[in-house]
Amino acid sequence: MASHGRKSRNGIIAITWTLLCGLCTFAASCLVFSHGPAAVLLVFASAWMCHRATSSMLAHKRESHERWWDKSAGVYASYLGEHGHAPETDAPDPNAAAAAIWADEVRRVAAERGLTDEERSLAETAGLRFASEPNWAPAQSWLPCASPAFLPCTIACLLAIAALCSLCQVAGMGLAASGFMSCIAVTCLVAAAVDISSRLIPYELCVVLLGFSIAFQISSQGLLAAIAALGLGLGVSLAMWAIGRVLSRHGKAQAIGAGDTRMTVGVICACGASGVIAGSLGFAISFALWFSVAFALGRANRKTQVPMAPFLAVWAISGMAIPPLAAAFA
Repeated sequence: MASHGRKSRNGIIAITWTLLCGLCTFAASCLVFSHGPAAVLLVFASAWMCHRATSSMLAHKRESHERWWDKSAGVYASYLGEHGHAPETDAPDPNAAAAAIWADEVRRVAAERGLTDEERSLAETAGLRFASEPNWAPAQSWLPCASPAFLPCTIACLLAIAALCSLCQVAGMGLAASGFMSCIAVTCLVAAAVDISSRLIPYELCVVLLGFSIAFQISSQGLLAAIAALGLGLGVSLAMWAIGRVLSRHGKAQAIGAGDTRMTVGVICACGASGVIAGSLGFAISFALWFSVAFALGRANRKTQVPMAPFLAVWAISGMAIPPLAAAFA
């Protein structure tokens, strides 16, 4: 595969752009009712920042992905040539065990989304064998920012985020809480864009999301509420992990991704006890609407692997916004 460059540079750049996009969107929310044109200009600036954040994070994850595949394929081929059989995940040599995990991942990826030409070449060169004929259809591009629909969708989402934050301010939410809410929503938006493109939710964004969520709970509900919300998020995430393990037995494709589980901690923490029901309803409704349309168009069925970050983003935003708006305007 291609050369990689610095390991963490793109990740740091992506987090920086995400933070700036959140702050710019928050500034737009403060100007929605008083200076509408300025708010719109800030949203356009935020969309450009979101584009940069998504591109940088995708580059970072692709570098890590390619580095891992290059190294693991070499170890796998070396072990196969030396021992005459493939390594096992319980091999005493950590490198051999890691190569066996890589082989399982290749088979999973081939079954779920197909392999790129470079991935296929590495697998074949390493001597990897499949139990059944894999899906050699080229995997989707990792560059959603090149899609004509990316920028309009991003602008629409950021306008909605700015409007919701502004309404929450009118409903009595403090500026600090509103600012953290904006940053949470933007972080979820970047995670959704990355997940749609690569079927990966970067752990870096999950960590940032969790930090913003704790800060949001402290600024809006207090420290004890933040601790309770964190505990709730960890509990739900643990339950998801257990369910995923049960559903993925006997070599089946992974039912609930590790990124989905990690992101859920921050999402539930952002909602807190007061917003988890409203958020889960938003999640369920948005997923049902999407699946109904996709199924009607013949683009989804019960075996379709769906990127969950967009729906988790709806969960987080609904859980944060609906309770204060309902209390103020009921």
